[in-house]
Amino acid sequence: MSEAGTATAEILRVRLSDLTGLRAASLLADTPERGALLRLWDDLIAGRRRSARASAVLVDGEGWQRRARIRLTTVGATAPGVTGVWAVVTHLGRRQQTQPTLTAAQIRIVALLAAGRSNADIAEELRLSRQTLDYHLSRLRVLLEAPTRPAMVARAYVLGLLSPRAWPPRSPTAAHPSSPV
Repeated sequence: MSEAGTATAEILRVRLSDLTGLRAASLLADTPERGALLRLWDDLIAGRRRSARASAVLVDGEGWQRRARIRLTTVGATAPGVTGVWAVVTHLGRRQQTQPTLTAAQIRIVALLAAGRSNADIAEELRLSRQTLDYHLSRLRVLLEAPTRPAMVARAYVLGLLSPRAWPPRSPTAAHPSSPV
């Protein structure tokens, strides 16, 4: 970053002097949107695009995350190259703690909870004992900071662990449409 304002520093909870010279990619959470945004950025720098809109999850200086919509525009000569890219945040979500790291089994369990499955059904489908499933559910309550099954499912959607446009519920990083993970 070659330029930034005090409002940006306040939102990111970083001193303005520390923000200047910082690589913009270091402010992005490791989410599926990050790769898409970096590809757009490369297209802008290479001159293949003049502007773009993207979504990203920003990480502030305290490790908290905020979902943002960003408008990117090239700055500089149109030929022979681009001298920079302006990034303007057009919408900014609430500040949230960093997304918890869940195992593949835990994500499958949350997806099955979202589909309305009972504990017995989940245990049978995943070939787990009831005690193992109960352990995973108790860990999920702690990791997702959610005391009930509906709260766990809601939190999983809010954190982006489950894709909001998929049925049956599944992770947005699932390899196959019918795969729960």
